[in-house]
Amino acid sequence: MTQTLAKPDGAQVLESVIIQGDLSKLSPAQRVEYYGKVCESLQLNPFTSPFEYIVLNGKLRLYAKKDATDQLRNLRGVSITGLERSVVGDLYVVVAHARDTTGREDSDMGAVTIAGLKGEALANAMLKAVTKAKRRVTLSLCGLGMTDESEVESIPGAYYPEPSPNDVPAALPTRERDVDDMVTRGDDKNWQQWLGGVVQADQIGLPAPQLKLPIERSELRRHGKMLAGAIAERQAQLDRDAAEETEPEQAPAY
Repeated sequence: MTQTLAKPDGAQVLESVIIQGDLSKLSPAQRVEYYGKVCESLQLNPFTSPFEYIVLNGKLRLYAKKDATDQLRNLRGVSITGLERSVVGDLYVVVAHARDTTGREDSDMGAVTIAGLKGEALANAMLKAVTKAKRRVTLSLCGLGMTDESEVESIPGAYYPEPSPNDVPAALPTRERDVDDMVTRGDDKNWQQWLGGVVQADQIGLPAPQLKLPIERSELRRHGKMLAGAIAERQAQLDRDAAEETEPEQAPAY
């Protein structure tokens, strides 16, 4: 008869954190300790909040903020030695090459969608691709496989967890909600979707509202739904008109 040994609670927590990469099983106090240990192991200042938490694929994980990559570049002597830029379809791609003080070299890529973008929105998107590439190659060269802050917005299904009343300070650092409620940048995913809808509407001769940044996220989504409905209705009418034009004329009955 085969017996299954039950793991102690502490062992289950360690397995969840180390093997599965899920920090949600840790208590608030344990999360503070874990956060501090990660910063200590990398010689990062925890008081600058170099990491934040995100829920990804149902698991609570840490991701690196700008403060983390900036400190790592300074501590490890990481230098960006070159940037390669290219356009692949609707993507603007940047490959960053880097080297540290030991002579180790690495490269990594950052990409953003530029479909329908013009002017300042296009410029911001291109800058974001450069930022992504630089931060990704920094984390890679320093041996960290975690997600970077510039990638979080583009991950489907990822979200920032809300702190519970039992959380102690710094147990669950999250972004300010008022920032998330406003769309302020041209490379924001919702804004890019809106611009894509405007381009689609223009192609079928449908006027679209002229929106400007900053704008409330809920307001942008409301306009987006209205525009999508108008596009669908307009496209259906165009399809009906095209079908009527291609129908063969019936011979008159004698």
